[in-house]
Amino acid sequence: MHDSKTVDHRRRSLLAGIAGGVLLSGCGSGGESGPGGEAPSLTGYRASLYPGTWPADMANSNRSGTVIGAGLPADFDPGALRIDSYPVPFPVFTYTRAAGEVFVVGGLPAVLAAYVSAIDGLPPGATPPDPHITRIDPLSGRTLRLALDRGTGFPYIGGALMHGNGSVYVVSQAHLYKIIPETMQLAASIELPDIPGKPRQALVYNGLAVSRSGRLLTKAFSGGSARFVLVDPESLAIDFVFDHNGASPRLTVSAAGDGGEYLYHLDREQVFRFLIGANELTPDPDWGTAYRPYPEDSSNDEPTSPVVAGGRVYYTTNTAPGASHAMKLFWAGVDEVYPESAPPLVGEFMFSDAETAGWNFFHPTVDDVVTDIVIGMDQANGRIAALRVGADERLERLWEQGLRVSARPAIVADRGLVYCTDYADGRNYFVALDLATGSERARLATPATRATIATIAVGGDGEVYFASNEPGQAQGYLHRITLAG
Repeated sequence: MHDSKTVDHRRRSLLAGIAGGVLLSGCGSGGESGPGGEAPSLTGYRASLYPGTWPADMANSNRSGTVIGAGLPADFDPGALRIDSYPVPFPVFTYTRAAGEVFVVGGLPAVLAAYVSAIDGLPPGATPPDPHITRIDPLSGRTLRLALDRGTGFPYIGGALMHGNGSVYVVSQAHLYKIIPETMQLAASIELPDIPGKPRQALVYNGLAVSRSGRLLTKAFSGGSARFVLVDPESLAIDFVFDHNGASPRLTVSAAGDGGEYLYHLDREQVFRFLIGANELTPDPDWGTAYRPYPEDSSNDEPTSPVVAGGRVYYTTNTAPGASHAMKLFWAGVDEVYPESAPPLVGEFMFSDAETAGWNFFHPTVDDVVTDIVIGMDQANGRIAALRVGADERLERLWEQGLRVSARPAIVADRGLVYCTDYADGRNYFVALDLATGSERARLATPATRATIATIAVGGDGEVYFASNEPGQAQGYLHRITLAG
């Protein structure tokens, strides 16, 4: 079992460090601030990301989806919550940069509308593709939109990041864009490389990360083949291309105990990593292991992206609707050595019901700051749960709730909050849960009438954002949740 005294000590140390202005390891002081004018401390591995609260798909490069010192106050009044909703065409990923700068990437309903339909049971709708990145000033409501119309790859949502050099980068349809955020004008763009022997119209580039040298990292996959690419952020010159086995999961970047910076990835058979050099990626022969979630029939539904947190790499099975098994959680030690003779990992079932098949488009959210709690969800069956791997490597189930979740949850560790959604009575609700107990702290109706495949992003102090795709409609929404007054 997990040592509660250790957790309490970590929480006290964290809060003392915030109060005293001490930065956490691997963290920095951000450029984004809330109503009080104070910038929140930044958690997770940030490499060369812009020092804002949520500059990447999942807040940080290790993809934990956890922040501190941001979002709603720990003791907020649920009755004082307000929601402002801005029309955006099929929004998916949300990012924050400096104060008053919120960015949304969307306009690509391919595949995602089918996921929404599988969750809420409504028709997918016929939403035409309109790829874009949109900057929104939440106070004035002013929007600046840049069409991402130069790509020729498969129309699947790629990803974006706010770079420490001041630029915004986004991948869409196998094309990389460099954008001036103040004006949303295009600074430069390039076609990303093909995978030899694969048609470009079937090429998917998904995932965009940045190394501590500032190099951009992205990945293409098609039909079981993958290509990993390093790009110079200033010139957009392709610095390095490396072909390796891979799958649909996105890229995760973090530092290990040896000081090396690594790119983590996995396919349906193994989890592995590359050492990130100045201008190259090198497979790490001493780290990685096979996994086999369902030994009885050797099948494996498409896995999620990995999350690096607390010295472990976490990932789950089953990202595809129609998965034939109950979901499982896997973890591997970042600083461990896995010999080739080691048996495959078999994982642990995420939910108390290990018989009902389930799936989730997103990877887990992990509190890598205070509690080590892993938040997992099953979009097929409407479940969200909190789990924790103890020092003895045994899985502890803390709580489980029946909510028809769809957006990927976010954690604010020092305030003990989990933000998620619930689709009920034909409406999509914003829900705040207690991280330790799962009890519902707040529920707020949005104008959205569909479930959503999107990320919840925590802004500066007092702000939470998430998107509603609204398949079949001309416009979706970006929602901003704050306290009235």
